[in-house]
Amino acid sequence: MSINATPDHKATVTVTVFHNVATDDLGRSLGWGGWEPEHEMVEVFSYKVADGGPLAVLGHAFWLLNVGDDPHAGGPDPTAVRYRAKRLRSLSVGDVLVLGPTPSRPESVAYACARIGWTEIPDFDPAAHAPASGSDR
Repeated sequence: MSINATPDHKATVTVTVFHNVATDDLGRSLGWGGWEPEHEMVEVFSYKVADGGPLAVLGHAFWLLNVGDDPHAGGPDPTAVRYRAKRLRSLSVGDVLVLGPTPSRPESVAYACARIGWTEIPDFDPAAHAPASGSDR
């Protein structure tokens, strides 16, 4: 990937990871159908990365949190190793990443991982979601 999770650039952005933990009455994950406002989200991890713009940061996060710890996939990236050391699952459909704020964008912006790409969530409130025990928050 072209951006580093351990950047030596001045422009960085904080990426905060929220796992979708919503389940139905039988305990099956509801996140696979995509993020919904009523889904329970848990903050599980955060890290800083070089700010290459939202699409680059989101693409890097998807790689990092799915295969970034695999030495055969160009890694292991130290941030991905830290993520996996917490025994966290791969980033999946229905999970949310919050980017920012940045100097060029003073408001944080949330994106839900979709079946294809990302969906911006304009009203996502990170403060409404508790961090998981042992999160980096």
